[in-house]
Amino acid sequence: MTLADRIQRAMIRTSPYPPVRWIYAAAYGAILLWLMMRARAIPEIRRLQWRAPHRGHRFGVSDLDVRAETTRLGTTQFFALCDRLADVLRPSSRAMKVLDFYLFGPDEAQLQQRLGPISFGDSRLIRLLGPKTQPASEVQQLSRVPENAMLCRAMYEYSSLLQEVFAEDPSLHFTWKIFRRFKRIDQGFASRGGALDSESAPIRERMRERADRIVAGGAIRELEPSELEELLAVMLGELDAIPRPSRCHGKPTQDSIFRSAGKLLAPETLSNAIDSCSPQVNELCAELVGTVQSAILGCVPAANFDYRLYLIVRDDLTMHDRIEVFRAIRAMYSPGSRVRHIPSTYLRLRYPIVLTPAMWRASARWYHAVRPVEECFFIQRHGVVLCGLDVRGEVVPPADIDVIRSAAIAAADLRNLIWSAVRDGRSRRLVDLLLGRVPALWLLLTQSIIASSCAEAIAECAAADLPNVSVLEELHEKLGAMIPEQLPGLGERVWKPALDASSRWIDAIVQLAVARLDACASDDTSVAQG
Repeated sequence: MTLADRIQRAMIRTSPYPPVRWIYAAAYGAILLWLMMRARAIPEIRRLQWRAPHRGHRFGVSDLDVRAETTRLGTTQFFALCDRLADVLRPSSRAMKVLDFYLFGPDEAQLQQRLGPISFGDSRLIRLLGPKTQPASEVQQLSRVPENAMLCRAMYEYSSLLQEVFAEDPSLHFTWKIFRRFKRIDQGFASRGGALDSESAPIRERMRERADRIVAGGAIRELEPSELEELLAVMLGELDAIPRPSRCHGKPTQDSIFRSAGKLLAPETLSNAIDSCSPQVNELCAELVGTVQSAILGCVPAANFDYRLYLIVRDDLTMHDRIEVFRAIRAMYSPGSRVRHIPSTYLRLRYPIVLTPAMWRASARWYHAVRPVEECFFIQRHGVVLCGLDVRGEVVPPADIDVIRSAAIAAADLRNLIWSAVRDGRSRRLVDLLLGRVPALWLLLTQSIIASSCAEAIAECAAADLPNVSVLEELHEKLGAMIPEQLPGLGERVWKPALDASSRWIDAIVQLAVARLDACASDDTSVAQG
């Protein structure tokens, strides 16, 4: 254990107790003041907001979540500002990593404000810099909380939790994050009046009491592997209950304003993605014989390297059975495992997302910052059954309003994600953004067409006269079928034309997202008044 790790452990343990807590608060406050002074000297930053910490905030593990809104900048100007602030946007020092800092343009900031609660829940933003009042057009909120917002937030917490559980070694930091996510999922379960079976209920109560003690400032100790598996199994049971009382709102599927791309063109990387994970998935399913109903390979629409693996377990599993599922997946990634690791070459989310049949059927109703609802259209057209039953047709298609909200959430992060990919030298990520998300979102918002693959998106964009579409066509011709090892470095000129043209595309996408949200809000108001 390094010295930095020891210091962090000490901070986590002593955080609830004065006067040590006051010392930590002063140190965090000094970092925040330093950031405010720095932002004040940058004319492009017009507003700075700090997300107020929730109850139970612990120094040493909780971040300072700060959001800056810029003046209206082109992509080149925005990237230059991000480079100038890279030390706080992508900090390398341990001390600066307490800052969770984001930059957004004015339209992106509006989208974040209006739709952030779907991914992250409600929280209070404290103004640090900028005008005291905002124009009404900038503070317009959703006219009502989406009916499926709780499900979206719970699934965001669960998906993030699975990535942490299978990737990290037990620690106090890890334990705090796990219980914090459990609390949020449990609140969603309790708000629906859910009930667990007699085997799961006592474990849930024990874990909930422990989480309450930690949030209230009680002692914290690392989760044991058996406790972690119990906690995962309880959360799966809770999440299974959340979508059941809900109904899908919006227009019936046959009356949807959205349609799939006309020509069926599979992703160029689909065969390689299947080959990379199919043997390991089949080994895992064989080990869990009689437990896994189906294993499905999905993907973010139009992406080449953003595949996701879903394990749908049987509906009648006992608590012990659910524990065994998570135990087997965790064992897969331990040294000396009998089951080979699933490589992350094509899977952006390396670890399987475990779902019940109810969660799978409702998967076109939950979406968030890292999972677009349009994935259900990819699964219908190109999804692959790696093992078990074909349950692709059981997913209930999303309502139009959910497609629009999901696209708007993606649009709000698009410019930041492209800068991060360039900054970090991630060629696969940049391919997915420039050749996938950009044309797919433009199509969805301008033409109400949903493209499931990169080839579909670019073909439809050419037919719809996307400005500078030839730039995407040339880049796709050069890179579309490449395996990761063949992709050029980000310093090579092949990327420059698309990066230069991206400003116009992203501006249009973000403005269209705002306009379509406004139209949806007007429709909601008319319905409510009627």
